[in-house]
Amino acid sequence: MGLLRFLLAISVVTAHCGLLFGKIEFVGGEMAVQSFFIISGFYMSLVLDGKYSATSNFKQYKLFISNRLLRLYPVYWLVLCLTIIVFAINYQSKLSNFNLLNLPALLYLIFTNIFIFFQDIILFLGINVSNGCLYFTSNFQNANPQLHHFLLIPQGWSLGIELLFYLIAPILVKQKTKLIVWLILFSLLLRIYIYQFLQLNHDPWTYRFFPTELVFFLIGIIVQRQSNTLINLGINESALLIIIGLMTFLYALFPSVDLYYFPFSLKSIIYFGLIALSIPILFDRFKDQTIDRKIGELSYPIYISHMFVYFFTRHPLFSQFNSGSFVILFTIIFSMVLVKYISEPIEKLRQSRIKQSKTN
Repeated sequence: MGLLRFLLAISVVTAHCGLLFGKIEFVGGEMAVQSFFIISGFYMSLVLDGKYSATSNFKQYKLFISNRLLRLYPVYWLVLCLTIIVFAINYQSKLSNFNLLNLPALLYLIFTNIFIFFQDIILFLGINVSNGCLYFTSNFQNANPQLHHFLLIPQGWSLGIELLFYLIAPILVKQKTKLIVWLILFSLLLRIYIYQFLQLNHDPWTYRFFPTELVFFLIGIIVQRQSNTLINLGINESALLIIIGLMTFLYALFPSVDLYYFPFSLKSIIYFGLIALSIPILFDRFKDQTIDRKIGELSYPIYISHMFVYFFTRHPLFSQFNSGSFVILFTIIFSMVLVKYISEPIEKLRQSRIKQSKTN
């Protein structure tokens, strides 16, 4: 399971920073992010049923939310500070763009860069350079300048969606499976309506709109509830890992077959199906393996820090290292440092807070 998360994180890096060895594209950023949403739904359902079983208690709800923030913020804030330093040295014009904003817009951009919440909304906004006001746009690529350039950690938008899910996850996991299925159907039908009838079949509507992305988190919840059934199918875990690993590596080589009125291609549906099927099986098989767990722990730091590494290697002094392969290598090394000195100490704190809550 940890290896799968690692490969998905690397897929995002190759999408943003260049292919591995100039050839390997992996599954791509959009598919990787939505696969992470399925995994997140599974994990949140699992921990809420286990470690935070008393989520009806507001104290437990606060513990759950604060522990999730503890997992995200320390690594994010360190990378944010380092990114600001790099921009101050090498990308001063990017920071100077903030002068285009009026005060409310400036405060919003500062808030969302620091606290992540509502970063996903950035992709639905533009800026009026004549007065510095923000406005909604159906296609952010038509805006000039594009507001997502004001995000210092641009891939952080997906964490904005994650945070919204965390806020409602304790409520969702207490609902009956039938209601979860109805919510999946509603989210999917809304996506089809937006995609086909409103003709909003482009970024950001295809994978940044929370009501339609919710389907992936909900699928993760369903998968967690059906874990025993899927595990008892007797599927060979190693073979399953090899299959999904190869499909992650070679996804771009498979032919894309579009389905009438459906906002996903056939191969993307197959891939999401494999992800959903594999999560409980791989989790059950590898949950006690230290190496797999440590590999999985790198996925979040890789995801958050890769653009910082990319910006860093764009400096003329390091231009020989700005290929996708070097960015991946340096990001992995940097992420190992982040895990050792940031994530691991924070994880001990998080677990101690859970133990303390059970003794009180």
